[in-house]
Amino acid sequence: MVKSNAILVYLKNLGITVKFVEGDAPADIEKAIDEKTKAVYVESIGNPRYNVAPIPELAEVAHKHGIPLIVDNTFGIGGWLVRPIEHGADIVVASATKWIGVRSSTLQCPDLRMLILLIGSWHNHWWRGR
Repeated sequence: MVKSNAILVYLKNLGITVKFVEGDAPADIEKAIDEKTKAVYVESIGNPRYNVAPIPELAEVAHKHGIPLIVDNTFGIGGWLVRPIEHGADIVVASATKWIGVRSSTLQCPDLRMLILLIGSWHNHWWRGR
């Protein structure tokens, strides 16, 4: 996962601490989970390595700890290549500008460049008690 300003600066300014785990092995991600962990966030297809996350196994780890699995499906092209909800993800986000217009080159409106698609699946009750 690319360490962007959104992760390194904006979330920190909101008081949100982020832990980075090298790779996407479920065992390594589980080791990073503690009592303060509120969610597991992973890319369905990694940038820049194009690694494919083991979404069902990651969902199992997250749900075991009572937290949601959030999947950035930007490289999954909005569900055309990868459908994370069908594999156990709870929340799916995607930067539509990466596949509507290459790197925002065709979209010049700041609001459109910030367009985020958010799809939630409420089949798990991870939100209770956290």
